[in-house]
Amino acid sequence: MRNNLFNLKDWLTLDDAAGHLSILFRENLRVADILRLALDGHLILSVNLVNHAYARCGTVVELDDVIWSESTVIIKHWPEPESKGVKKIRPMKSLDIGGNKYLNLSSRTKVIKGVWDLPMIGNEKLHVENYYQQLIGGPAVKLIHLKGAFLSKADEEIWQLQEYASDISSSSGGIRGADQIKDSQSSKSQVLSVSKEFTEEERIRAEKKESCFFPAGGIPLDSVLVVRTESLVKFQERFHQGDKISENVTEKERESMLKMILGMAISRYGYELRAEKRQVATGSKNGSISVDLETSGLKLDTDTIRKYIKAAEDQFASQIQTKDKF
Repeated sequence: MRNNLFNLKDWLTLDDAAGHLSILFRENLRVADILRLALDGHLILSVNLVNHAYARCGTVVELDDVIWSESTVIIKHWPEPESKGVKKIRPMKSLDIGGNKYLNLSSRTKVIKGVWDLPMIGNEKLHVENYYQQLIGGPAVKLIHLKGAFLSKADEEIWQLQEYASDISSSSGGIRGADQIKDSQSSKSQVLSVSKEFTEEERIRAEKKESCFFPAGGIPLDSVLVVRTESLVKFQERFHQGDKISENVTEKERESMLKMILGMAISRYGYELRAEKRQVATGSKNGSISVDLETSGLKLDTDTIRKYIKAAEDQFASQIQTKDKF
């Protein structure tokens, strides 16, 4: 694909993305390879909602900002002796999406359209995995994520896909539809059988009858998996940057950098080794590494900070515990 044409496109089909990367890396990549890169976290996969969809907006928060139910639930046969077999708890209304992150969902359902990214935290990941297994001749994925399927457009917002009660049997099909979301050449009969026109009446219904909506079982069948050109460019940059780092940094230099990272995290930010609780050092609040870096004009996301501190901890924690020198 010529570069000038590539730069004019906002997204590519899976086939075109595989062809583009095949030329760049001089390897024969297939659609299955694109899916595997996305499933392994190397490439952001997106979906084009051809006929729109229902969804609820969620804000990504940390533990301090989760929402708890006002009512309590009684759990019998609680194992702690002091509870006398009964314990009252307040259920969490926020959704745990992993990585010490939670999602506070809006109660309002909206109609969304266009190209959205797949955060790979729910049924959307199982959907892609099922399609991948189909392409390589593997087994069908029969698992299902009870929290639903999700889409995202910004780091701090993740949307939970919704289905209207009367449409559940036909609009999405959940994981069963994974083999039908392939590329822009999907069977027209399959697409037409599930596509629907979003009329003004349906928009009003989406906004007013919230009790009739439920978390979707998967990506809508009448949608198309794509890859944003921006994602392909970032993947290419990370790939070549990784080559430069691996060529220029020796193992000794890498160990030295990890020691400095861990030492500063412990002495300056109070990082605790092997702690199960959420830590200020690796969070996004005042007093954290990410906030101090951003104050200095050096932005770095919390996931990257946790990644390198964890790598340093795994390699050198035993030396600190035995009071050995770094």
